[in-house]
Amino acid sequence: MLRRFAKWMWPHLSVWAKCRIQTLIFGNRLVVPKSSYVDSSVHILGARQVEIGENCCISEGVWLNVNHRSDKREPSLVIASNSFIGKRNFFTCGASIRIGSHVLTSVDCKFLGSAHDYSNPLEPALHSAPTSSDHIRVGHGVFIGASAMVIGSVVVGHGAVVGAGSSVISDVPPFSLVVGAPARIIKRYSFAECRWKLVDLFTEDDERSLLSENSYLEQLNDRYAMKEMPWIAASRRLGNL
Repeated sequence: MLRRFAKWMWPHLSVWAKCRIQTLIFGNRLVVPKSSYVDSSVHILGARQVEIGENCCISEGVWLNVNHRSDKREPSLVIASNSFIGKRNFFTCGASIRIGSHVLTSVDCKFLGSAHDYSNPLEPALHSAPTSSDHIRVGHGVFIGASAMVIGSVVVGHGAVVGAGSSVISDVPPFSLVVGAPARIIKRYSFAECRWKLVDLFTEDDERSLLSENSYLEQLNDRYAMKEMPWIAASRRLGNL
């Protein structure tokens, strides 16, 4: 009886009421470490599948969207410790999105790990199921410039820099500087010479001098683990200077 009444009542409810009911029935609170900040404006769909590390900052207007949700706490969208996510970033997760430690993303960055199936024009993309096969991984110490996009199954190697407005559609090697749409490598960092070099001048000796991801993370943690974040840059709610 109650189920039939609810089925009859549903079409007559306002959009706000429907969303509130869905939130009450299916919603879950994101687990946030005390050392981290997630702005109250952040929109989260699939909180059980989101994991935030220690000393992280998730700025205002961010949308964390896990398309394939379950009742189990099995994280598929992970932001590791000591990372700062800029304002209005958008994460849409297919199989997984994993952001490493000590990562900085600027404003309006997008991580597109899921899309809608548009193969059949008679089924609008609006009503088709989101895709679930793509894995995005951003390594430790990566800097992603304003309005950059990471699209599809892509690995951005540790220590890389993605220029503002770039579109990354293929893997980025560690300690690379990429720009453009699609993004292309223009420089790589030489530890042998302690400088960024044009990619055409990057040698095998330079390649051998690169730090492994584990060694790089150890060095970053030794110097910057739990270092104070620029919290005030995350939201107007935290004040103006």
